[in-house]
Amino acid sequence: MKTILALMAAVMVAVGAMAQTNTVGGVANLLTNTPSGGWFASAGSYLSSSNPNLPVHGQFELGLGMAYQSGVNIGADLNIRWKPTFADLSTNYGVGFESVTRNAGIAGTVVSEMVGPFIYYQPTSLPDAEVSAGIDGGYSLLDRGAACTGYIQVLKMATPNTYLAARIAIEEDAGLVSPAPVLTAYTGVTF
Repeated sequence: MKTILALMAAVMVAVGAMAQTNTVGGVANLLTNTPSGGWFASAGSYLSSSNPNLPVHGQFELGLGMAYQSGVNIGADLNIRWKPTFADLSTNYGVGFESVTRNAGIAGTVVSEMVGPFIYYQPTSLPDAEVSAGIDGGYSLLDRGAACTGYIQVLKMATPNTYLAARIAIEEDAGLVSPAPVLTAYTGVTF
């Protein structure tokens, strides 16, 4: 334990020593590649920009995510999505199917398993992004009853075969609607 704490302290000192010391608007830039607006400006710029060399593609997506509710980690999700070509409604939107398995993160304990359809849209002005909405149903092993989720998800390609995604959902387990939305951050691959 002492070794881990010493290592963490050394990393924090090293990061502090590498930090850029000039200030913009009275606030020090800690990372040399962060624009003057800070992390949120950088994230906003990334999400609103488009890279036509990274179009969303593939019939299958495999994602791993962490689910949070009211700032508390409630589980790790395994998301498998299939976008069959026969369900393409046009070049920009179609229907797909997914399976989401939530693990409590404790000794491989599965909390719930849900499957369902979703509809997706890929804007022509942002070929590296996709917006989808869907409804999943299944069983909650934690509450020992039926479970249902309605969600909206935004996906952005990071490399030719990997993506980042964020999902906001309202979940119902065993007849109890969750008091707060569940936010899940995913990273995954397409093929």
